[in-house]
Amino acid sequence: MPSLSSLLRLLPALLLALTVLVTAPAGYAAGAPEKRPAADVFKAASALFDGAEKRIVDAEAGRGKIDDLSLQTLRAQLQDQGHALTPLIADLNTEKQGVASELEALGPAPEDKDAEAKDVAAVRQRLASQTAQIDAEIKQAQLMRVQAQSLSQRISSVLRVRFANQLFSRAPLPLNPGTWALAAQELDEQSSGLGKSVASAQSINWSDAAVQTTVRNLVVTLLLGLLLVWPVRRWLNRRLLPSWSDERELGFSERVWVAVRRALIRLLPFALFLGMVNAVIFSASILSPSNAQVFGVLSGALIGFLVNSSLVWAAFSPTKPGWRVVPLPDKSARSVSHLITAVLLILILDTVLAAALTLYDVSVEAASVSLFTVTVALIVPLLLLCRARPWHSDMDSRLVLHSRWLRWPVSATALAAFIAGAVGYVEFGHYLATNLVQTLVICAVAVVLYVVLRELLNSALRRTGVFSAETTDQAVDEEHARGDAMVRFWVNVVIASAVGIPASIVLLLVWGVGQEALESAWRLFVDGVTIGGINLSVINLFSALVVFAILLFATRLVKNVLETRVLPMTRLDAGLQHSFSTSVGYIGTVIAVLGAASTLGFGLSNLAIVAGALSVGIGFGLQTIVNNFVSGLILLFERPIKVGDRVVSGGTEGYVRKIKVRATEIETFDRATVIIPNSALITAPVTNWFLNNRFGRGVINIGVDYDADPDRVRDILLDCARAHPRVIQSSASPSAFLMNFGDSALEFSLRFQLEDVEVATSASSEIRINILKRLRAEGIGIPFPQREVRMLNDGSKQS
Repeated sequence: MPSLSSLLRLLPALLLALTVLVTAPAGYAAGAPEKRPAADVFKAASALFDGAEKRIVDAEAGRGKIDDLSLQTLRAQLQDQGHALTPLIADLNTEKQGVASELEALGPAPEDKDAEAKDVAAVRQRLASQTAQIDAEIKQAQLMRVQAQSLSQRISSVLRVRFANQLFSRAPLPLNPGTWALAAQELDEQSSGLGKSVASAQSINWSDAAVQTTVRNLVVTLLLGLLLVWPVRRWLNRRLLPSWSDERELGFSERVWVAVRRALIRLLPFALFLGMVNAVIFSASILSPSNAQVFGVLSGALIGFLVNSSLVWAAFSPTKPGWRVVPLPDKSARSVSHLITAVLLILILDTVLAAALTLYDVSVEAASVSLFTVTVALIVPLLLLCRARPWHSDMDSRLVLHSRWLRWPVSATALAAFIAGAVGYVEFGHYLATNLVQTLVICAVAVVLYVVLRELLNSALRRTGVFSAETTDQAVDEEHARGDAMVRFWVNVVIASAVGIPASIVLLLVWGVGQEALESAWRLFVDGVTIGGINLSVINLFSALVVFAILLFATRLVKNVLETRVLPMTRLDAGLQHSFSTSVGYIGTVIAVLGAASTLGFGLSNLAIVAGALSVGIGFGLQTIVNNFVSGLILLFERPIKVGDRVVSGGTEGYVRKIKVRATEIETFDRATVIIPNSALITAPVTNWFLNNRFGRGVINIGVDYDADPDRVRDILLDCARAHPRVIQSSASPSAFLMNFGDSALEFSLRFQLEDVEVATSASSEIRINILKRLRAEGIGIPFPQREVRMLNDGSKQS
């Protein structure tokens, strides 16, 4: 039977075991196995991976008919499954840390297993098995995530091979008459099929109530839309457009805003009408699935055409030259706007044709002729746009220079597309032509958004008073001009980034860069790489910079408030105010650095490593810098010199203007700034006239004739000193002494104390003037040195 002392020693372990058993899940208490939440995820992922593996093998071997859309859908499912495993791994790691904390609370297992209570040993065994199970699940989840990535990459590889084979496969020559004959035969067959579709449409039971309701709604919608388009446009014209005459000269900002309003006026009514027609047609389900898909593509293409054509019409403004944003003459503006509109219309037809070729079974000859026709139709207006004539007559020289760098690559790409299509590579030529047009459209829309956002933000900044003038040339002085230019530069950078990055991503997608490649780049952009336990990514670096900038800005703001509003309202002297505000700046800078470091994931151990590296650097090459920095801190806190003090250091005398981290600025009496290292002010002798007080002493030396009464001279000197208001009156000040019997004068010295040493020069000058006047009135002269010159003659005579 165990003794009472042994039971008391086991009491804490028994209490801990009871607590763990009470807080443990019911499944463990009852001995029933707990179903892990990761089991369902693993089961679904395994089923998806098995099916995907079979379909990918068939696609790689060319077996079966797995189209590109199915492969893209499968890849999206695999990517979603891989993304779903990431939070699961994070949850399992969190659970593992909790179990490890419980094991740590139990302490290390004793060497003698019998010495541990059975309940505690059971809990320890359960926690160990749970840790092993969680480890196995983490490894399985990581393995499945790698499998998902591998399968997605295999699908991307299959799609790339298919795309390359389709793009560079040689079709029947579109310039061959035989190809045109076969295409015409195909067109005849398709037209007969269209006739059958029309005949089937005639067999519709028009007496059906649902059909009649659909037709009635469609007719009402068409009539209502047609009746509302023009009134809505007229109403928007009255509400949005200003009543300016055509002769008025508008600034660039005004022309931009007018162009935006005109584009909205042109776009909104037609977009509203088209949306109403789509709503009626798709809600009635009167189209077959294939025809509905074609109609949906046509509707989207029409919306894109309306948006872009409205922007083109508003920017080039063929009818109102005073509202024109692009500086073109009238004839060139009309021709350029018509050509761009033609390109947009052909692009709509190409979109509908691509959907039709995908949905319907079309021969190779018909596809070759159709694609080549569209390619030529796109190339012709592009080449006309690239002519030099519209871009050279009465134009801004900057736009001419910029258009030159754009016209040559566009012309070369258009000619390459025509040549590729003519020799049989119709898909490649069509790819070049359509992507070229889409690239130009995307760039044009990006430029419009950039200009609109820039003008909007600049207008808001002008209204809030950030800019000192409307333009940089109108600034009050050069400093304000530089400040406005800097703000405008960073505004342009922010807007260009906000518009350029999405536009670049869209361009990459247009030119065939896979979504997986963009997602991989985005993951690298967000997740980054891990070096030494620290995750370095662009997002983390940007976040660290933002944190550092915000904290530093807050520090500067607090420091500025202290210097301008708080500290001047106190009784602290200027030097102490500067020391306090500078200390706040140092502390805020340190906090900003620590905040940025913590955002990057630097812990105390990492900071200790950095500190060790810095100490090595200090030992080798940074001694002087650190010495000056520490000396600057000593100057700020011990305050042997302060801002505003009059000091003498070496051969430099002047006023302390700034005490910085490394050096101190002293302004001399000649208004020159001398930079003195802080360590020199600590280690070398420094004279500070203002350290304890501003008292000073003046000394005036003067000599009088030997015939003068010395007592009278002494009284005159003392009276002149006592009469000055800045001289301190005391038993020791002022005082006059006969210092010496000079060669030609009695030498007196007048000494007096001043309230402010700053006035020593002016006070001494005023006292000297009064002394001179009194001595002249008393008839006392101030001798000057006299010299007696004897001319010696040797007495010799000339014989």
